[in-house]
Amino acid sequence: MHPQISAFPSKTFYGGRLDDAPLIQYRTCRDWHADRRFPPFAFIDVGGTEDQPDGGTSWRNECEAETVARVYDNLFDSFLRQQLATSVGVISPYRAQRDELQRQFTRRGHQNRVVINTVDVRADRSWITAI
Repeated sequence: MHPQISAFPSKTFYGGRLDDAPLIQYRTCRDWHADRRFPPFAFIDVGGTEDQPDGGTSWRNECEAETVARVYDNLFDSFLRQQLATSVGVISPYRAQRDELQRQFTRRGHQNRVVINTVDVRADRSWITAI
């Protein structure tokens, strides 16, 4: 991953002990990183309200999901329309947020351009059936 992405978990969770592979910054650099709207890593303060759909235990924030989709819309229109081979992934900590992100991207016609998943392994139990 780009060093600007790995810097956060390294500092926050690993006391700065994560090392990047040699020359990784050059291998992961993209044209759009020069545009201040699309850095390799950014926090965006978004409002909205978190809820648990259908009385479940997983959380979602529709405003956050819509913001992610809008950022992708801008990235796609500015850079990716000509580079359709580029892969983009979105990771959410919650299954309900992953589902909301998928709804937002599908509504915009981007469902096949972006891989959206969750870090919550409990959300995808398909691996259990393979055991």
